[in-house]
Formats: sequence, C-alpha cells, structure tokens
Amino acid sequence: MKKKRPARRAAAPATLLAAALRAQSDGVFIADAQLGPRGLKILFVNTSFCAMAGYAASRLLGRAHGILHAEKTDLDRLRRWLPTARPGQSLLGEGYVVRPDGSTLYAAWNYDPLCDARGRVTHIIATYRDTTEKRRLQVALVHSQRLDAIGQCFDQMQVIRR
Repeated sequence: MKKKRPARRAAAPATLLAAALRAQSDGVFIADAQLGPRGLKILFVNTSFCAMAGYAASRLLGRAHGILHAEKTDLDRLRRWLPTARPGQSLLGEGYVVRPDGSTLYAAWNYDPLCDARGRVTHIIATYRDTTEKRRLQVALVHSQRLDAIGQCFDQMQVIRR
C-alpha cells in the first residue's frame, strides 16, 4: 500500500510574490512613487538587479534611482509620465546605466505604476534588462553597412573614371 504524501501548505500570496520577484532573472526594483530631485526612492531590489548594476542592495535601498542613469533626460521623461501614470501604461526606455566603478551597461527598462484601492499611484515597479550585447551588435551592423555603402560608392567612382 502506498503512503500518502503530506499535503503541501500553500504559501501566502505575499510570500509567493516576494519570492517571485527575488527569483526574476530581469533586474527589478520597487520604489516610492514620489519623485525626488535625484529620482525615485528604492524600497526593494532583487539580486538580479544588483548583479547587473554592480551594486549591493544595501547601497541602493533608500537611495534615489537617479544614481544609476547616465542621462538626465531619463529623469525628465519620468517626471512627465508620473502625473498621468495609470495601470497598464508603462513608461518604456533604454539607455546607459552607470555601475559604481564608472563602467556602463546598456539596458532596456519599463516602469509600471502600482495603485492603491482608490487608484492613486503609490509605488513604481521597474524592470531592467541588460541589452549591452544586443546594442553592441546593432552598432557593429550599422558600422558595417556604412562601410559597405562607402565601398559601393568607391566602386561606382571607379566605373565612372574608366
């Protein structure tokens, strides 16, 4: 006769959600929706984000996310989006993220609003994906296409001279 396995206890939804965010392969942070002069105050950060950006969680928690962005225009776009942010209306962007050692990575990100029961935006969940290699390949392709175009022009000039 087979022994019955004890029933697994279901994890509480909050525990499950926290575990899912920690396990996410993309970098994720959750921030307060109040935008300060240097960005959003980071309240949670997953290990993937820390590994990608090169920061320990302790160096990010409580700090403004603006320390991560190389371009001031990223904060300007966020400042314009926040007053109109609604569920399902992400702010998408890409650009350079600065690591603590000064090196950069190219990342794509999206910010999504989290709302309270009244529909007010209380927090922002930000998801970042390192697209440095994709960006490098795009730049190399454009460079190759430009060299090819120059070569074709040179060939046409040779034909005209003959």
